[in-house]
Amino acid sequence: MPFAGHGSIAAPIPARQNAITALDDLTGGLKVERVSLFHDSCELACGHCGWRGHTAGNTGDNSTAAWLATLRWCKRRGVKSVIFTGGEISARDDFLQIVVESLWLGFDITIETHGRRYRDPTYCAQFSPGSRLNYIVSLHGADAAVHDTITRVPGSFEDTVRGISNLAGLTKSEVNVITVVSATNVSQLTAIHDLCGKLGVKGHHVALMILRGWGTAQQLPDLAQLKNSVTELIDRAAAAGPALHLNNMPFCLDPRLRKLSLNYTPTAAKGEFELMHHPASPGRSFIARLALPSPLHFPKPCRRCFFHDLCPGSAFVDKFGSLEGIIEPIPLN
Repeated sequence: MPFAGHGSIAAPIPARQNAITALDDLTGGLKVERVSLFHDSCELACGHCGWRGHTAGNTGDNSTAAWLATLRWCKRRGVKSVIFTGGEISARDDFLQIVVESLWLGFDITIETHGRRYRDPTYCAQFSPGSRLNYIVSLHGADAAVHDTITRVPGSFEDTVRGISNLAGLTKSEVNVITVVSATNVSQLTAIHDLCGKLGVKGHHVALMILRGWGTAQQLPDLAQLKNSVTELIDRAAAAGPALHLNNMPFCLDPRLRKLSLNYTPTAAKGEFELMHHPASPGRSFIARLALPSPLHFPKPCRRCFFHDLCPGSAFVDKFGSLEGIIEPIPLN
């Protein structure tokens, strides 16, 4: 679940083309700063999942050799950071080998995971090398009742909490949590943040669900409730707990939000790109700008807002229904 989700600018990789040649063809002479590698399989069934519901099929090479070859291609192209994501990347039996190779090649590594496999201290201890690893663990509820309802797997909350606790104990690791906001958990945002503090994580990323894959407008939270919950969360984070980062939220929910938004403060230059690569389903791979582009559609109220060309919410704020009396555009002058 990379945070910079930005529109594709080139055609996908043809499914049956040689994988490395296809990567060269897709990226051309672009400066690829970051690569996200997707393992397209997960035992959870989160209702908001943006990567579910695709029909491209697994027509590519998902072998260990193919993943290692991709990492060496990244090194040759000067890629600085690699994000391992999914699906669920820890479902791969060769994942430790892939991480070791990535460290040897010198990448800055981020692992996006639901954290369940790290509940095993023995497995977790293998990921404690001399170099730092960055973890982003999905936690969607403050208790099993909410989290397990979203993941649709009983016991997943307990597994994830144990995994986060074990990862936070690794001396070289930086552990962050991501919570995807939907109607199911919008009332628990502050409680989840408090739990993150107890677990010792460094940062709490809170992102409004995206409308793709299994994510539908019907799962969006009530706008008034979202506004109240976000305001309460920002207040709590200012007083205690890990650093708060917000994503995919309309800036008009709270005047402080844009200063906490990853969308508003892109760290990449405009000429830098990210490759989103699915080795098992190369037809789903694409190249994207790291710097945030303008959404293709602005709802009418957003056109009057000072931040309409930066705000991620302007791409779908009209899906909430009536905005009257809840949020107002930030004036142009």
